[in-house]
Amino acid sequence: MSGIGIRFKKLSATLLSLSAILSLLLLPAPAAHATPFAYITNNGSNNVSVIDTATNTVTATVAVGPNPTGVAVHPAGTRVYVANQSSNTVSVIDTASNTVTATVAVGTFPTGVAVNPAGTRVYVTNQAANTVSVLDTATNTVIATVAVGQNPVGVAVNPAGTRVYVANQSGNTVSVLDTPNNTVAATVTVGANPAGVVVNPTGTRVYVTNYSSNSVSVLDTASNAVTATVAVGTHPVGVAVDPTGTRAYVANQSGNTVSVLNTASNTVIVAVTVGAFPVGVAVNTSGTRVYVTNYSSNTVSVIDTASNTVTTTVAVGNSPSAFGLFIGGLPQTVVAVEYYYADWNFYFETAFPDEIAALDGGAFGGVFRRTGQTFMVWPQTNPSASPTCRFFSTAFAPKSSHFYTPFAFECAIVKTEPAWQFEAIAFYIQLAGLDGLCSGGTVPLYRLYNDGMGGAPNHRYTTSLTILNQMVAAGWIFEGNGDTKVFACVPQ
Repeated sequence: MSGIGIRFKKLSATLLSLSAILSLLLLPAPAAHATPFAYITNNGSNNVSVIDTATNTVTATVAVGPNPTGVAVHPAGTRVYVANQSSNTVSVIDTASNTVTATVAVGTFPTGVAVNPAGTRVYVTNQAANTVSVLDTATNTVIATVAVGQNPVGVAVNPAGTRVYVANQSGNTVSVLDTPNNTVAATVTVGANPAGVVVNPTGTRVYVTNYSSNSVSVLDTASNAVTATVAVGTHPVGVAVDPTGTRAYVANQSGNTVSVLNTASNTVIVAVTVGAFPVGVAVNTSGTRVYVTNYSSNTVSVIDTASNTVTTTVAVGNSPSAFGLFIGGLPQTVVAVEYYYADWNFYFETAFPDEIAALDGGAFGGVFRRTGQTFMVWPQTNPSASPTCRFFSTAFAPKSSHFYTPFAFECAIVKTEPAWQFEAIAFYIQLAGLDGLCSGGTVPLYRLYNDGMGGAPNHRYTTSLTILNQMVAAGWIFEGNGDTKVFACVPQ
């Protein structure tokens, strides 16, 4: 990035884009998205139940290897990876046909599975081998084997894809893997017999269930230190975080409950009774439902997050585990439309359909006109995308502006400024890799800053390299990777 933090300090309340009149617009709800599926590994019947989360019915059953436990869905929703404990393999399910298209040999007693946000790597914990197998998703082959702690179980990847967190059950530690090198970068001591692990959407916190301590350790990813320990139910196993990062859900195996944690205060706000011996837990992409696998009841409990009550119970196979992020399917993409206010020389982008309809209908005198430029975004969270914060400020009266950022640190800084009001998560986009490049299925998004020309700051966002060069020639400053100029990545 090109000095965003410095520029913010200099202008006191800069970082913006748009006009005061839009402050009168109500923020609509995000657009609808494609309904994902839940993939439930049935450890006792050697298959996977596929649940349509729109109807909460089982629509398919897929035979896999013996004693499937861990499961993870590819960010694009096209593949599901299942760890078969008794055959030392991973089954690869094609979600279009619900058939196994590949079986990959890994280490001994594979248990946990996680896919990186780019969808290029799968990480499998081999519990009896004290290793993690790294799979290439293009070839379905193991390209690396990383030694970790004793009896690794849970595994999770951060949103940037740069770190993998492994819960070592018998070592009472979490191994932090550096993904570019496939090496252990740090080892963090947690509670007794850690099992489940999950990273929050901004990548700043990791939540680890400690089976024998009846607690959850909260890790700060910047320092790799435990900053809080939260008492939960008896024998916690699975853990999941909602799309906003404000709630964590913990499956307490021997308590037949799910603890709901407030992540701001690190306190349990309620315990929800579910079926017998809950193991796996996952939140749907809209954050409205939590799915819990009940190992001894052969069911899945569906919790309504608004009321924290079980609203549906779905019968599945024998001994359902679904240990991992078992709900997936890429949310439907929507169009972000660019508008231009000629008198102010201001650009504005929005993906909210109500806002688009109002502006296209001539609201506020029709001063904002489409430029013809658009780009695609995700309206809901998914494993490969970052929430984009939207702010509003009147600090430059008579002009006022909106500002968008998908960077957690930048969002946090702007939230501390009194001149700025946090409005909503505008949409979801993907952060570029460390090399400044975008992963497959996405294209570069560029961000330009007007350097305060015209008396007020303004930003423009575009996928056009031609427009980028034109704006730079006109005195605008690009804000992105120094080599590629890429600010972020958006779906094709």
